Amino acid sequence: MENKRYTKRKWMILLSLFAGATCCRAFVPQAPPWKASRQERTTTVRYVTASSSSRPQSLWKPIAVKSRNRRSKKKDEGRWLRAQDVEVRMLRTLEAMQNLVNHDGEKDSLELPPLFPSVRECNEALATFGDFDFLRALRLFVKMRKAASLAHPCKTQKRMAWNVPAPTLVTYSTLMSRAVHVGRPNVALRLWSLMKLQPEFFSNPRETIATTVLVPDVKAANILMNAHAKLANVDEVFDLMRQMKYGNGTDVPATRPNIVTFNTLLHACQKAGDLDAALQAKEQLDESGIVPDARTFTSLIATVARKASQASGRNDPSPAFGFLNEMKSRNIRPNGMTYSALIDACGRCRRPDLALQGLRIMLRQKAAERGEGLLPNEVGAWTAAIDACGKAGRIQTARRLFGFMIRFGVRPNTITCGCLTDCLLKNGRTAETLEVLRYMKRQGIVPTEVMYTSLMTSAEKLVKIENQTPLDEDTLENDSTKAIEVYTELMRSLMKPKYGTDSDSLLVKVFLVFQEMKAVGATPDLACYNALLRACARAGDFNMGKDVLQRIRNDGLHPNDTSWRELIRAAAKTRQSNLAESIWSTACEYRGDDDEPPLWQPSPESFGALASAYLIHASFTENVEEKKQLYKKVITMYKDVAIGTQDRRLHLIDREGLEENPRSMLLVLQAIVGLAELTDNPKILRDLATSIVRLDCFASKGAAPLPHFINDNGAASRALQISRSWLASQASMS
Repeated sequence: MENKRYTKRKWMILLSLFAGATCCRAFVPQAPPWKASRQERTTTVRYVTASSSSRPQSLWKPIAVKSRNRRSKKKDEGRWLRAQDVEVRMLRTLEAMQNLVNHDGEKDSLELPPLFPSVRECNEALATFGDFDFLRALRLFVKMRKAASLAHPCKTQKRMAWNVPAPTLVTYSTLMSRAVHVGRPNVALRLWSLMKLQPEFFSNPRETIATTVLVPDVKAANILMNAHAKLANVDEVFDLMRQMKYGNGTDVPATRPNIVTFNTLLHACQKAGDLDAALQAKEQLDESGIVPDARTFTSLIATVARKASQASGRNDPSPAFGFLNEMKSRNIRPNGMTYSALIDACGRCRRPDLALQGLRIMLRQKAAERGEGLLPNEVGAWTAAIDACGKAGRIQTARRLFGFMIRFGVRPNTITCGCLTDCLLKNGRTAETLEVLRYMKRQGIVPTEVMYTSLMTSAEKLVKIENQTPLDEDTLENDSTKAIEVYTELMRSLMKPKYGTDSDSLLVKVFLVFQEMKAVGATPDLACYNALLRACARAGDFNMGKDVLQRIRNDGLHPNDTSWRELIRAAAKTRQSNLAESIWSTACEYRGDDDEPPLWQPSPESFGALASAYLIHASFTENVEEKKQLYKKVITMYKDVAIGTQDRRLHLIDREGLEENPRSMLLVLQAIVGLAELTDNPKILRDLATSIVRLDCFASKGAAPLPHFINDNGAASRALQISRSWLASQASMS
């Protein structure tokens, strides 16, 4: 009966916690970070919707520990494996414990179950699961509570004492900090309320003095205060501060606050935009004798001009400059976040002149601190200045700032580009927006969904203008950008990130943009269709690629070299080189009209696409003879280009251009080395390989574009090393 009551209580606890935590599933990666792609391993992203704000935002929720190198990756994997082991031991021992409680016979007739993991091991597992999978951490926490509840029946009914891992203060603090970290402060507050219900909590009356007491320390108090601060609960935060200073509270005992406590208090005031409360907190900090730090003044500056207060008006940024001067007078070095808060306050007041003044103050500080390099988070200050100028209508100034920050060595991020594109689109400068989007594509910066939505809205407006009015110099004298260019650039930018993008989802996103374009009445051009073919190649969807090619023909367009190349790459992903060969043959025979000669002139990149199809097929086949034939096809293709054989239009490929293309020539080297290892007399192949290695594209002056490709392809790297060793042996023999 008691066990049934506990089961009901357990589900009540789970429902209470999960009611606020179910939304965390969207933030949590489904696999450990070392099993995910590079971008997924670094962070998991939740984007805001288009209607949430007119300003592009990036709500990054890093719930996975960053694995920046191989050592940290192995460390994360070790943590995860240890946490899984603790979870398995907990479940196995808990099951044995339940069987013992429910068994009708004597305890001597049962085998002794394994031991529970220690509380410390469980807390470490909770920290690991909290970093990677918060719901899994909650489930382990419930198991700990269940084991603690069954310990008493085992002792009284079966006369068997268990050393169960009952939740401690560290347990609750660990879970609460992770809950706040994943953006669910309400879950953290529920956990604290659950801890307060325990008989061992310090403010609850106890029957015996020997009972272990849960007494929150300053770290636990700071975590609780941080949860309230995220919700902008200023009154609750000040109440916690009062309890820490004077005692007689129900949440925390009397304890000395530290700088983290006061910074969290100021953070709550910032969230609420209450400058008067922030000044009151600063006064308490000065009275305590604790030395403030940069974060203290940054929070104060960030609170300025959020709403009207007794200290200043809503559009008065002067207190922010006063805090900055006081900060410097106390010999506290402002950082990038400080200047970002200062410039952002000026932007809220629609004072771009003061925002630029704050940026100049930062640059003067950098000039005075020669050799210090970039300030921490300096990009935020530049971003705030661009946003302030953009909101005030100073578009040219915002554009110049974007160029200046690159010259100063500050790399724009997603939010920087989002602020600039937002102000450009609002002023109808679509062409300049596409320039920013192309810059993002070159730099590997992933646009936010807000930016995509804004661009698609702008493209839709352009489509309406184009459909209503014929496009001529008079109608597009201010902005000559066509709607189809915007849609094409959107699809290209979706495919730019190489890491962290699932190929299938990428294909869906690209086709969604295409369908939206068709729905608003835009007519796709060949560049747009080529973007679709590239998405098919990335996803390895050959059938979809063939459908896109048929659409090109149906629209009266003629495929170009890019079209055929992307379709060959899609065929290569299927590991069937015969499909790639058939596409090559179709391209060779394709004519615009019946009486016209073939249109296609293959490029060195198309050569590389077909060679890659042969090599991918060879890497997956176990038939040695088939491997040899596939390697020979690659070598024969290269020889045909070299001697100008007209078979399969290979004579149209520029030999010099091919031999200056390191990627294509690495594929030829890979085929030569692979065939040499399967041949009894590889001398001719070695001579061919050494002649290729002597090319300028593999010399030291031309090796700059190679490292990234070689790192991605271990077989190509090995082929290059073996070929260079053959060259070195020939040189030593001569």
